[in-house]
Amino acid sequence: FDGVFVCDSDAVYKPEAWDLVLGRYGERYRPLLVEANQMFSGKAGGRAAILAHIFKRLGEPETVIAGLVAEAVKEFDRYVQTRIRGAGLVPGAFEMLRELSVRRLPLYLNSGTATDALKLSAETLGIVKFFSGILGSTKSKVENLRDIASREGVTPAEILVVGDGESDVASAQMVGCQFIGIANRQNNTFFSGHD
Repeated sequence: FDGVFVCDSDAVYKPEAWDLVLGRYGERYRPLLVEANQMFSGKAGGRAAILAHIFKRLGEPETVIAGLVAEAVKEFDRYVQTRIRGAGLVPGAFEMLRELSVRRLPLYLNSGTATDALKLSAETLGIVKFFSGILGSTKSKVENLRDIASREGVTPAEILVVGDGESDVASAQMVGCQFIGIANRQNNTFFSGHD
């Protein structure tokens, strides 16, 4: 979803949202965010797991971490949803989804974004109707791909994953799916060396 259907969500909106919810810790949170992203990227848990890890490493008491995470997730989601709504879809995305839908190809969103937030974004942008399933960080991207193969009764090699990040490539390779990379301003160097 991020970087494929909404251009600046990963490159701009989410970094701004991290600053919004963790900025009171100053620069101390930034290396912890990098660490947590590496630990949880493409895995179940999404931003709630990332935030819990960061708050713990910042020394917040265990007794308050769940509350801090819940409030930060709400604030993060509220900010990102507002920015996504304002930006809209990348040019041509709606038309492409409509064309693939007319061809009766089953389409799925598979993202490290929290499932509820992902569904809300798809509803806000008017694309939810095109998808047979919207699968977020309730499970890992790998588990989601395996669930899709099972649900559709296809082999992993019959699934085409379209993504913009290393976790997309890795999950497709782990499951045995085909992959197409979308270059954007956040990952352009990354995809210059990938097929």
